Amino acid sequence: MSNNLQNVTKNIALVIVQNNGIKLNDMPDRLKDNNDVVLAAVKNDGFALEYASDRLRDNKNVVLASVKNNGYALEYASDRLKDDIDIVLAAIHNEPDAFECASERLQNNEKVVLAAVNRSGSILKKLSVYFKYNKEVVLAAVTNFGLAIKYAPYFQNDREVVLAAVTNFGPAIKYAPYFQNDREVVLAAVTNFGLALEYASDRLKDNKDVVLAAVQNNANALEYASDRLKTDNEVVNANRRVLVYNGMKRYKFSK
Repeated sequence: MSNNLQNVTKNIALVIVQNNGIKLNDMPDRLKDNNDVVLAAVKNDGFALEYASDRLRDNKNVVLASVKNNGYALEYASDRLKDDIDIVLAAIHNEPDAFECASERLQNNEKVVLAAVNRSGSILKKLSVYFKYNKEVVLAAVTNFGLAIKYAPYFQNDREVVLAAVTNFGPAIKYAPYFQNDREVVLAAVTNFGLALEYASDRLKDNKDVVLAAVQNNANALEYASDRLKTDNEVVNANRRVLVYNGMKRYKFSK
């Protein structure tokens, strides 16, 4: 604690922490235990909760304000409030990875898990096996982050889940070999990310609609087309148009 703040008044402290919440660390203990001062500090910087008294780290209003400012501040809440669903959901809404700071009980609560994967599908990797077998959770995760399908092998043969995954991120089809010969799934994948054509079956690499969608998304996808379609006039012309358009964009933004 800074010596020059030892005798600071509440009103002066409020002005200080309203401008820099972390300055709560320099306040005397009596002010670290003052509701108004601590609340002002965490509203400015959620991490100021680290310097609050134990009593206020167990105060729901203070902790709620803190995690609304910075979800990661959940780390400094009391164990009781890490197990409070309102607090945890507010933290996740601000920062989905705050999920890891919640109590073990709430990390296994379906409502909390769904809130987390809806905000950041990659969290699926960190969930218990139970949730990796829960279709609602997996579907929410891959809709947010297609590559999350990598962490749910049980659903890599589920058409609804795979279609949601590749619609979000085409290369996710790499983890769904069963659907690499499915026209609708592959078309969704290459429309999102042309280079996903790499993972299509030979039959679909020779499908003009699929290849056109791929090269219209990324001219370099032509590399993965069948030999027949690499010389097809319609495909070649589409590829050229994309290359010309991209060249014009680069020229425009380089000026």
